[in-house]
Amino acid sequence: MPALLRPVVYVALSAALSSCVDGLPIKDDTASSEADADTDADSDADTDADTDADADVDCEDGPPVPDIGGDCIAATLGCNETVVSTTEGGTRGIDGANYSSFWACEVTGTEVYRGPERMIEFQHPGDGDVTLTLDSPCEDLDLFAMFYEGNTCVTGDSLINECEADIGRGGGSVTIWNNTPRRYVIVVEGEFGEEAPFAVSAFCP
Repeated sequence: MPALLRPVVYVALSAALSSCVDGLPIKDDTASSEADADTDADSDADTDADTDADADVDCEDGPPVPDIGGDCIAATLGCNETVVSTTEGGTRGIDGANYSSFWACEVTGTEVYRGPERMIEFQHPGDGDVTLTLDSPCEDLDLFAMFYEGNTCVTGDSLINECEADIGRGGGSVTIWNNTPRRYVIVVEGEFGEEAPFAVSAFCP
């Protein structure tokens, strides 16, 4: 597979755990300074986490447009990671008929999908359910996950035996299950040719 010419932003996924109790805690005067320090630490952590999450997809100054190689893969997504990319400058080898009629991606209605799509590779680890999520706050983009073993571009002529889709507004998610490792191609595309930044994440067991 040709090497990517530009880096793609990877955002490591993390879960911030916090606890709370009903009512006010009972404490003595000697513990007041420690309690104050704990409160400050909690406040700072929450603020930082919120800021980072909101900054994942920047609609004003999106990520660099990836250069793609001969296989059309713009990035590789790993387990419990996030890829931030854009459909701008993507390939144009798939349309609505491919998704709905040929591959049974469960696309319904008048979807046309004649604009640019962005393709990202994901290797399923083969140990159960993996949830792929799409965050598309800038435009209405849709998420497709295809089991594809070929080493060329995914086009309307490609043989796709498994396809999961979420065409909800603002993003969505799909869950793919396997008990053996499999290569998937994640496709992000706008129904009416939208070109916008997005983030795709993979949550593995």
